[in-house]
Amino acid sequence: MLVSEIDGIFPRAAISADCGDPAEAEGPLREGVAALEVAGAKGWLSTTAAVLAEVLWRQGKHEEAERYALHSDRLAAPDDWMSQWQWRAAQAKVLADRDEPSEAETLAREAVSVIDQTDYIKSRGDARMSLAYVLRRAGRAQDAATVLREALELFERKGDIADSSKARAEREDVSTS
Repeated sequence: MLVSEIDGIFPRAAISADCGDPAEAEGPLREGVAALEVAGAKGWLSTTAAVLAEVLWRQGKHEEAERYALHSDRLAAPDDWMSQWQWRAAQAKVLADRDEPSEAETLAREAVSVIDQTDYIKSRGDARMSLAYVLRRAGRAQDAATVLREALELFERKGDIADSSKARAEREDVSTS
């Protein structure tokens, strides 16, 4: 696979992941990681590895998710905002599921802080969804609801109907639990 072919793989995989089918996204992302490793394309590789970590986490493959999140961490340039927030968010959820709430919250808040330096509204909302998950796992429903409200506001500002619906539903779920 040529590095130029990654342009086609990454959007397809991201759409599959966003639409709720992480298993469908996993294969193309793994292919992308392999091709980028061969090519030595660290910038693309760090982001693709971070997205793969998220996709693996969504499938309950926590050990692999952690491996790819930390791989992204090692490769990502300090000013690569996308890789920097995404690996932190994926790793934070792995830690939350492993009952390491303090470390998970620290990483999730760092993810929000990193992406808030950009105008990537959808990613800013996504980072907050990850933080809300971590807070909820730590038993902090009120804090999670506050963060979900922020995510919802960002998604609505972007006009992102699908993610707005997800944030709204999760916020309602947190409020009733």
